[in-house]
Amino acid sequence: MKSFHIILLSVVLLFQGCNTNDDLQEQEGNGNTPGTEVPGTEDPDPESPDPETPEVTEPGSILLRGKGLESCVITRAVSDFPNHQEIGVIAAEYTGGTTDWTSYADIDNTTATATRQDTDGIFYFSWPGGDIKYYPFDGSQLVFLAYSPPANNSTVVLDADRQGLELTLTDTDMPDVLYATDSVAVPHSKLDSLVNLGEFRHALSKITIQFVGNDTVNPDIRLEELVLKNAYKSAHLDLLAGDNGLSLHPVDTFTYTLINQTTDFISNSFSQDLFLFPGTQDETTLRVKLSDGYFEFDSIYPISSFKNLTTSGSITFERGVHTILTFTVIGTTVQQPDNLIVLLGQLTDWEDQGNYVIGIK
Repeated sequence: MKSFHIILLSVVLLFQGCNTNDDLQEQEGNGNTPGTEVPGTEDPDPESPDPETPEVTEPGSILLRGKGLESCVITRAVSDFPNHQEIGVIAAEYTGGTTDWTSYADIDNTTATATRQDTDGIFYFSWPGGDIKYYPFDGSQLVFLAYSPPANNSTVVLDADRQGLELTLTDTDMPDVLYATDSVAVPHSKLDSLVNLGEFRHALSKITIQFVGNDTVNPDIRLEELVLKNAYKSAHLDLLAGDNGLSLHPVDTFTYTLINQTTDFISNSFSQDLFLFPGTQDETTLRVKLSDGYFEFDSIYPISSFKNLTTSGSITFERGVHTILTFTVIGTTVQQPDNLIVLLGQLTDWEDQGNYVIGIK
């Protein structure tokens, strides 16, 4: 009699490798500090304009551009910018002291879209419909916030005071939420040649669930059900608080049904990505149901029980960290009452985003 058991291979991937301190120091150069000036984005000599930079003749107009900072990727396709290459931008009039982020209606959750990239890795963004945005004509200053994707009133909802985002998980088309750090309180006017909004960073933790079979597995085995449950469905992202801006709302179970019908993963391996809030691994379980037509395997795995080989600790969901859980189903000629689970883990770099800064001329 043949039976089957599961080896669970869990691999934790950390996506920050291209932006180590040494990399940033090498990129900053000349004593520049993060958030002030990025090599390759300096304002060109007026007598020798950059042929790649669009000519802007309107006084006080605002031009958006951004540069990837990762040292291991010099250029990237525009299509690599997440969330359909769109960002949302908030501007507010700066009067000193407390800022009213609702004070500049002309740039209020306004979409800007990456349109091209030059050889230095700088992305250029256009306003919707080719529109042009301006600084106040009286010469007053503006401060800026940016994030991606633009608020959509479902998964991403902009606060009434424009200082934060309400995030709600969904099992379909959940965006990779990004927020811009640094410089959010630095005032700028039409006299400034470049406004640096800082880096765009991941607000969520990315999870990939994979199922494969080895050469000995019964080809009739199918996935019947695969369900992930997490205790937190929504959270608030304070755009002014940077990396400390995410706060979870009270428990409200989020269920992600990856599979609810017979699915062949032997001839065509299964893989699906989803996003969860950082720090919620202890409240996350994964239910797996398999069948070969005669026998069934049905088990629930607490994510907190998985081990990470690199750290020798448990797997955790961290901001900007990509966790890959690979289930390998292996056939055996001996029926075993206990399913064998081998838990492994390692770290590698997330290279599908990079960090971006935006300049406003």
